[in-house]
Formats: sequence, C-alpha cells, structure tokens
Amino acid sequence: MNNVTGEQNFLKNIFPSLSQGVTPITEKEPSQISEPEIFPVLELPKDQVAVKCIYTYQQIEDSIKTFLEQGQSHIIDGKVVYDQRAIGYDCEWPVDRRTGYQGKVVIIQIADDHTALVCCVSHIDQLPPSLCALLESKSIMKIGCSVNLDLNKTKCDFKTPCNGEYELGSFCRSQGVIKDRRMSLKKICEAVLNRTLRKDDEVRLGNWDAARLSEDQINYAALDAWVSLKIF
Repeated sequence: MNNVTGEQNFLKNIFPSLSQGVTPITEKEPSQISEPEIFPVLELPKDQVAVKCIYTYQQIEDSIKTFLEQGQSHIIDGKVVYDQRAIGYDCEWPVDRRTGYQGKVVIIQIADDHTALVCCVSHIDQLPPSLCALLESKSIMKIGCSVNLDLNKTKCDFKTPCNGEYELGSFCRSQGVIKDRRMSLKKICEAVLNRTLRKDDEVRLGNWDAARLSEDQINYAALDAWVSLKIF
C-alpha cells in the first residue's frame, strides 16, 4: 500500500506552492455523518379499506358498477354524467427487461377511501361497460404517479377513451411538499406521509399475468392505487 500522506508532505516540502490557497478537508466524526432517514412501512388499513381482486368480465362489470354508484350522478341528454370525484388509479403490465418490450396491461387498480379494486384484465380484449364509463369520465379524476402514462397505455391496449388524469407529482410540487414532480410514488409517500412503500422486487417483478395473484401481489397493487388518493 502506498504511503499517500508521506508522499504528499514530501511534495509540499519541494513545492511550497502546493499548499497555497488549499483548504484541508477533515474527516467527519461518526456522530457528524447523517444516517438516511428510515420510515415505517405503510400498510393498507384493512379495517377501513375493503380490498377485492376480481378476475372475470362479469365480476369486473358488477364491481365497478357498484363502485360508480357510491358517487353521485345525474342524467343529461339521456346519458349518465358523474359528479366530480377523485380516485386512485394505477395499472401493471409486463416489461421484458432485456429487450424493453412492453406487453398488454394485465392489472387495473382503482381505489377510493373505502374500496380498492384489483381488476385482472389480461384475458379481456374489450373492457366491461362500467369500467369504460369510469375511464371515459372527465369528472372522475384519476390520481396517480405517471398516471398519464398508465391511462395512455390503457387507451392503446383496449381502444377505449381515457380522461380525467391528474398527476400526483405535479400536484404535490404545486403544494410545495416536494421539489421535483418526477419523484417516485415511494419518495412522495416518504415526503408527505412519513411512511415508505414496500417495493420488494420479488413481488414487483413477479408474474402479474398469473391465473391467480398472490396475497402479496394483491396488497401491493391495491396499496399503490389507494396511497395516491390518500396523499392527494
């Protein structure tokens, strides 16, 4: 191992100018080094939020219809118009990490204060009418991180209009609670709620196209949609 300090002093004796205008850097004591802040893990309050994973076309239709009926609506020119309402929105789709190829949306998650629905749509070519009505409504605000990307992907994959996107990062930036609107949902959660989201790769990169999702996958998916609304 080289004697760096000894060589440094030797050179300074030969070339005094090396010491001119130089402020020495001192090592911090261990007590002076700030540790990264550790936040408690955020969990879904199961006593307050009903989580439901739904697999069939008819189950999705019935569940979303009930979800929509929890809000207010009225009829204009024979068409149902929903009153303004905010919900959490997220979706999952497979990505080939080697080639970057993106598969079709396989999971759509929506949530309000008391309900989180995890809709498995990999086997569906056309979304049920109630879900299409929710996506098309401009008065139902879909809150989420990069929600515009999620809704555009949903629109392209299922050929259905998607409106009402409301970017969580931009909203939090406008309120002065974060500095960068591009922050991840995990970072926004830590900044606003002082809680962290568990992002285990085993779950996050798992098989979302499975015939039946695991309990960890269901909770992960439901929490992502629900927490966006909670932060909002």
